Amino acid sequence: MTEPLSPEEIKQATKIGLQNKIKPISSRLAEFSPYSIDQIGCFSIFNQSVSSEGIELFFIRSDLPFPSREETCEWILHSVKDALIQVNIDGDRIFYHPDEEAKLYFEKELPEVTKSRYHQNADRFYFEWLTSIERDRYFEEKPASQVIKE
Repeated sequence: MTEPLSPEEIKQATKIGLQNKIKPISSRLAEFSPYSIDQIGCFSIFNQSVSSEGIELFFIRSDLPFPSREETCEWILHSVKDALIQVNIDGDRIFYHPDEEAKLYFEKELPEVTKSRYHQNADRFYFEWLTSIERDRYFEEKPASQVIKE
C-alpha cells in the first residue's frame, strides 16, 4: 500500500508542530473532537511506531475506526501539527508514533479503567498481528524439494 501522505506534507506539518509544541497539551487537545481525543489517548497508550495503514488497523481493532481514508489523513496531519504524534521518514515510508509528552499526559490523566481498555486494545492488535505473521508462515507455499527431510 502506498503512503497517502507525501513526505513534503508531513515535513510541513512537523514544522508547524514544533511551533505548537510550546502550547500546553490541554490547549492542543481542545481543538479535537471527543472521539479524536479518545483516539489520541488510545494511540498514546499503544506507544508503537506504525504506518498510516497501521494506524487505521489499530483503530479498527480498537472500535475507534475512521469513516474514510481521507479522515485518517486529516487526523494524522492535525495530530502532527499539534505535536501529539511524531514522525519518522525512512525513504518513501512514513512511520508515526505518539509524542512522549502526550503519552505521559494520558498515562497521568486517564482513569485506570480507560487505560486498561486502551492496553487491551494494544494487546488485541499485537495478538492479531502476530497471529497473522504465524499464519502466513504456516501457509507459505513451498516446493516439495524444500520440505523433504533426510
